[in-house]
Amino acid sequence: MAPTPFNPPLALTTPSHALILSEAAPADIPSFCTIFYNAHAANPMLSATYGTTPAAVIIAADIERWELDWPRPGRHFYKAVDAATGYNSPHLQMLASS
Repeated sequence: MAPTPFNPPLALTTPSHALILSEAAPADIPSFCTIFYNAHAANPMLSATYGTTPAAVIIAADIERWELDWPRPGRHFYKAVDAATGYNSPHLQMLASS
């Protein structure tokens, strides 16, 4: 993989949150897909697209797509982790640069 455009980890602090940005790894793919699904499950357009498909099936399909897409040259994926809890932030789940 090509070098990253900046040197993570970086800490971002606002009055209400402290986030740590770091480069993601393939092991982070399931949490990315789950966070994305949960964050957008109430979106009427996505609900219409998903129909009655169970969440586990949708998330599994997203994981499969991400695993195929991950090794593309020049791509970098970053994750934001809440410094207080250690969990991926639902507000800033990933940044991608190409």
